Amino acid sequence: MSSLERIIERILEEAEQEAKKDLAAIDEEKSLILSEGKKQALLEGEQLISRAKEESQLEKERMIASAKLQGRDKILSKRLEILQRCFDEAKSRLDQLDDQDYVDFVKRTLSRLPLSGGEKLVVPEDKRELLKGILPLSDEVSEAGFIVEKEGLRYNFQFDELLDYKREELQDEIYGLLFSRKE
Repeated sequence: MSSLERIIERILEEAEQEAKKDLAAIDEEKSLILSEGKKQALLEGEQLISRAKEESQLEKERMIASAKLQGRDKILSKRLEILQRCFDEAKSRLDQLDDQDYVDFVKRTLSRLPLSGGEKLVVPEDKRELLKGILPLSDEVSEAGFIVEKEGLRYNFQFDELLDYKREELQDEIYGLLFSRKE
């Protein structure tokens, strides 16, 4: 071999070794980049999963709160219906008072009023005969209950009006009796 061939061979060997070193360095850098990319992807994936879990938990809590609120509203609505039925039943029973109970109610109520004379009773048509002689009767007629009038002043004891007037006070009491268990 000639010296030129040896020089060329040595240059080729050195070039080959240099290329192998460069390839090894590139492979090492590629592995490092891939490793960092995997770490970053795993970290972002974990963050996405964590965020999704949090959002899922918040959505679940919102749905539970909404369901509880709807349930509470339905219960409240049903309770209000029951209360209304109680008041409707009370009005119905007052409208159907027997004659003696009606007369007793009127007399008891009149005994508590500051009557000074000249008052007239406004009563339902079917109760007029029962109340003759207690106070003079007005030509006017009421639906249920009675009204005491004198010179434009009226004491209204019609059953609807009495129930409406006492409703808030009675409602709390009835509610307590009907729904006294702990919520």
